[in-house]
Amino acid sequence: MSAELVRRHTANGFDSCPQAHGGVDAVQRHLIAWRRFGVMPLVVLAASFAVSNGQPGSSRITAYAAGSSDNVALRTIGGARTGLGHPAGITLGGTSDLHVSNKANNSVTVYTRGARGNVAPRRTISGVRTGLNNPRDVALDSSGNLYVSNKNNSITVYAPKAAGNAPARRTISGARTGLNDPEGVVLDSAGNLYVANILGNSVTVYAPGATGNAAPLRTISGSRTELNTPGGVALDSAGNLYVSNSDSITVYAPSATGNAAPIRTISGARTGLSNPLGVAVDSAGHLYVANILGSSITMYAPGANGNAAPLRTVSGSRAGLSRPGGVALDSRGTLYVSNIKNNRITVYKGCSRNCGP
Repeated sequence: MSAELVRRHTANGFDSCPQAHGGVDAVQRHLIAWRRFGVMPLVVLAASFAVSNGQPGSSRITAYAAGSSDNVALRTIGGARTGLGHPAGITLGGTSDLHVSNKANNSVTVYTRGARGNVAPRRTISGVRTGLNNPRDVALDSSGNLYVSNKNNSITVYAPKAAGNAPARRTISGARTGLNDPEGVVLDSAGNLYVANILGNSVTVYAPGATGNAAPLRTISGSRTELNTPGGVALDSAGNLYVSNSDSITVYAPSATGNAAPIRTISGARTGLSNPLGVAVDSAGHLYVANILGSSITMYAPGANGNAAPLRTVSGSRAGLSRPGGVALDSRGTLYVSNIKNNRITVYKGCSRNCGP
């Protein structure tokens, strides 16, 4: 086992002897499990973001203003009535409500955009008929259909406004799909579905309406791609694909397929990246990244590349971040973040223009 693997294993809170849990393979599973806590996320709608926090018993979501200097959340969703349980994926989907996947509860909870405090969800999808299985990330298409990535190598799709023990209207699953520990999900304007596969070191792309044991239209995979336990995925307005990896953000051309090299890679000591997971891009091209180990949100200039320092960083004791996993933006510039460790969604003011230091 490498020293780096041991370091990441310990940093993520797995401080018992790895051999006692099955050796190197177990350590790798633990590390992958932490990447699974986050949200992918997601396609950015504009300039606001939310964070989900996932510590058992805390169940909160905090809202923050990206680009602010005081690093204080505008609002926080958290408490026993919220139904939050290891909140991971988070999405807004245009003008719709806030949707959150809860890994510990096998549920998706839905809140009004302005929800705060210990508020009950407007709707909850949960029950044996739903097919939810340790749900990771969530995304909405232009018709309001809800897409959820699950631990059991499936993508379940629910009708708009689905609630209760509602069965999925479609399920993508099977050997031909190429799904291998799916995490982040995002849809483009044509309805194509992009999925990051942690164990597969791949991104698979499916046709609109794909169901059953459907083969992907395209697969990005191979040594030239620089994919390394990919977790979060997002698309910008030009169709470029952003993927979070264990220590980098790789960006691919809209038509990328096969063993395609990224057109840009953000990586290095100056970037502030620390086990990045959720990603989002606003309408101006700013990139927002949730860093699990750093308990921070870093924001980068449009076109950022190489060892680029972030324009803004949300972090510190006043920010309310605790192992942030998912990020989402709304059209008004609000940033929503799901925090894995403390079960909160935090909300911050966004930064769509004049985002320099």
